[in-house]
Amino acid sequence: MDYACIDIGGTAIKYGVLNEKAEIQFSSSMPTGAERGPIVWMMDVVRVVEDMKNTYNLSGIAVSSTAMIDSDKGIVVYSLPQVPDFTGFDIKGFLEKHCNLPCEVENDVNSMVIAESVYGAGKGYSSVLGLAVGTGIGGGFTLNGEIYHGASFSACEVGYIKVGNSDLEHTGSTTALCRRVEKAKGEAEGSWNGLMVFKGASNGDEICKREIEFMADSIARGLGSLSYILNPAAFVLGGGVMEQKSLFDRVKTLYPYYVKPILAEKTAILPARFGNEAGMVGALHHFINKHPL
Repeated sequence: MDYACIDIGGTAIKYGVLNEKAEIQFSSSMPTGAERGPIVWMMDVVRVVEDMKNTYNLSGIAVSSTAMIDSDKGIVVYSLPQVPDFTGFDIKGFLEKHCNLPCEVENDVNSMVIAESVYGAGKGYSSVLGLAVGTGIGGGFTLNGEIYHGASFSACEVGYIKVGNSDLEHTGSTTALCRRVEKAKGEAEGSWNGLMVFKGASNGDEICKREIEFMADSIARGLGSLSYILNPAAFVLGGGVMEQKSLFDRVKTLYPYYVKPILAEKTAILPARFGNEAGMVGALHHFINKHPL
């Protein structure tokens, strides 16, 4: 059986066809164009699904989406301003109406964590807390492979937890890293990206090295706080910046300084296995759970 899998982000929409074993048959992407409003760019998604219907016998649509998602109803509970007019949008209803296929929707970071828990780095661990580190920092928590949503579908919004006098998103994200480097160098906002910072550090730039260390320490402190609340068997760290082995290794080294030895000894810290496909894979698992084969 084949499924249309859609991963909606604020700047890009990834889409593809996966079978029931989560094997990718086809994948591509397109710009979101979020400023056009969700009705306009969601019609782009409809056209993509209709095109895939011409080649594949689709059994449903599995969606991973940015924003807080009511995964029971497939509706956006809350969206940041970067995706205008998305709060309250009925993704499930819209796609089912226009594509005549069953649809299920899950938050994008939750989808990533589901993918890692069921098929990826966290497979075999009873509880997994996954972090996606990038423009911001998102999180998700699974127990025995099932995502915990919370009372208002807001569980594990880890970017808001306090780290020092700020919060994790404003100290540990790639965006925060770049802004600190720019400020220290007296350069314009947007003149640095994550890859440039890590390249600078590898070339001996002391500002870049200092700010990466601050980032690693912030993430390690955040993991320490989360450990005392959820005590996961494993943390899985994803997002493009976490592919920098030097950053991942430093977070793993610093983590034991912020927890009791029993936690440090019993908690695995693992790099995410899936890359850009994680959202689609997790969304598919969510769909199949709702529509058992």
